[in-house]
Amino acid sequence: MDLNNVYVADAETDGLYETVSKMHVFSIGWKSDDKWNIKSTNKKEDVEKVLCNPNNVIVMHNGRRYDKPVLEKIFGFTVTATIIDSLALAWWLYPTRAKEGKKFGLAYFGEDYGVPKPKVEDWENQPYEVYVNRCQEDVRINILLWEDLKAKLDLMYKDNPQDKIRLIKLLNWIMDCSFMQEKQKIKVDVKKTEENLAYFEALKEEKIQQLKEAMPKIPIKVKRVKPKNMSKKDGSLSVAGEKWMTLIRGCNLQEDYDGVIEEVIGYEESNPNSVKQKKDWLYSLGWKPQTFKHNRDKATNEVNIVEQIMTEEKMLCPSVLKLVEKEPAIEAFDGLTVLTHRIGILKSFLSNKDENNMISQGLQALAVTMRWQHSIIVNLPRYTGKGDIRDGKWIRECLIAGENKKIVQSDLSGIESRTSDHFTFDINPGRIKKTQMPYFDPHCEISVSSGLMTSDEEVFFIFKSAQKDSPELDVETFSELYTPTDEVRRLLSLPEEEQVSLLKKLKVARSKGKTCNYASLYNVGAETLGRNLEISKKEAQKLIDSYWSIHFAVKVATEQFQLKKVGDETWVYNPISRFFYYLRNSKDIFSVVNQSSAVYCFNMWVWNCTQMGIFPVTQSHDDSAYVVDIQNVENTKNIISEAMRRVNSQLKLNVELACETQVGNNIAETH
Repeated sequence: MDLNNVYVADAETDGLYETVSKMHVFSIGWKSDDKWNIKSTNKKEDVEKVLCNPNNVIVMHNGRRYDKPVLEKIFGFTVTATIIDSLALAWWLYPTRAKEGKKFGLAYFGEDYGVPKPKVEDWENQPYEVYVNRCQEDVRINILLWEDLKAKLDLMYKDNPQDKIRLIKLLNWIMDCSFMQEKQKIKVDVKKTEENLAYFEALKEEKIQQLKEAMPKIPIKVKRVKPKNMSKKDGSLSVAGEKWMTLIRGCNLQEDYDGVIEEVIGYEESNPNSVKQKKDWLYSLGWKPQTFKHNRDKATNEVNIVEQIMTEEKMLCPSVLKLVEKEPAIEAFDGLTVLTHRIGILKSFLSNKDENNMISQGLQALAVTMRWQHSIIVNLPRYTGKGDIRDGKWIRECLIAGENKKIVQSDLSGIESRTSDHFTFDINPGRIKKTQMPYFDPHCEISVSSGLMTSDEEVFFIFKSAQKDSPELDVETFSELYTPTDEVRRLLSLPEEEQVSLLKKLKVARSKGKTCNYASLYNVGAETLGRNLEISKKEAQKLIDSYWSIHFAVKVATEQFQLKKVGDETWVYNPISRFFYYLRNSKDIFSVVNQSSAVYCFNMWVWNCTQMGIFPVTQSHDDSAYVVDIQNVENTKNIISEAMRRVNSQLKLNVELACETQVGNNIAETH
């Protein structure tokens, strides 16, 4: 792929992929004697000559998700030229653009370059020249964009030009895969979605009504000022004057007061959705907040501390729960935010489905780690099996396989833990080998190290947890990692109710260890961790210290990663993918490398799947879902497993990657 000899092209058509039927114009730019030339055509043979030459390299903006498939559909040929998607490259190389409030369409880049994009209101009845003008200006903008992108790529990969080509090829494939994903879509169970939506809306309305009845009514106030004409000609008070004096007396003010008075003229129902009204009510009941959000002003560096009614887990803060005895209606706050979120998701399913009740995930842009950001099927709540309103089952069961089909869903097992182990293996091989042994639990490890549970309680907890799946397990032999002591045997001989009580306590301790494990990987501070876990800063610091005493190898590994300055930006080199990733803050070096490694492993896995003929309908962090005919389920599972084997063979990491695959009629059943 010769990046010094490329075309830049654009096409204007009469619609999106689903409805497109006609190409108005195709414009192409090429460089000759350091000067760019542009010509246009609306003839199939001219377009085919350019796009169906495997020797051509053509830059197009969103070309792989739109122009390429659209032109193939209109003309019936197969594009064999290499299409470089400048949109994908822009997402990658301009990581701060979105935060600066700028968009990635050519019109917006045109504003940056001083090349306005002509507006076309009518795509049916305009003269050919109107469409040509629009198309050629798009090409001019994209030429300027491509030159900037290429310059940045050349600088970034000066020492590794082959990786520059690999990056472009991977981004091209990601765009291809996203097109296929959006084209295939997944089915919405409309009846179930409407039923669940109605149930959630009724619950929400019930909670709101409870709160309206309990919360104090809100006074309606109007501002009054002293009237200009207080007196009549005879010196007596005017009507306005009398009203003002009555108001003065009612407010216990001096008769010569001439300031503004807020008069209450009535009352209206409270609004339980108003954060201010909710907090005012709670404070009137004696609320002493325990959970806070710290917002930092980037300009002044000042921190604004905002009291929170809910925890980060969307549960009522314990400080609010303390008021329930005084005012039982407060319990209605619980779940109100959750219900609002769930209602929004279900409404999105219904509003975005097509005439066949199919929806796509809604792929918006690539994050700095090369993970997709989604707009429709995004952040699906976790399936818990509890059946309460927080259970993701209510949402996930609405996405179904359809008649005579199954959903085959697979996720990478603990991918970020495994990539972290890869980077630290040579520094602390003993621990990494320990983590690969059966029944090892990293969250219990932290809990023991920080004193939240004893080593004997750890063995008891892990054994009882393992016994749920394997009742025949013998504590004496279940794991070479965990030796049963006399104390462990004593705990196992306790009455059933005492064991249950102890397990609940240890589950809480493990949960704190788990939170610390994931948060510390991203350099959480003691204040933040303490707030999240509702423990003191001192206790949180002890957890963090325990984490780093165990994971000291992370800091050592961090020092080995290569940084590169490109303009005002800092980029960190990932030795697994061999790509540079944008680094916003130096404290994030390991987390950026580790997250991007996990995403790269995931992409390689899915890429191998696509090479064997299956394309995901959804991707979410570390899992992908495939909708297949019932008779193809086993073959799909085999492909997924083979793809995982190939990734391990291709990457040769210090630890082996693994995936777990489940089959169901809907997304809930596969989780």
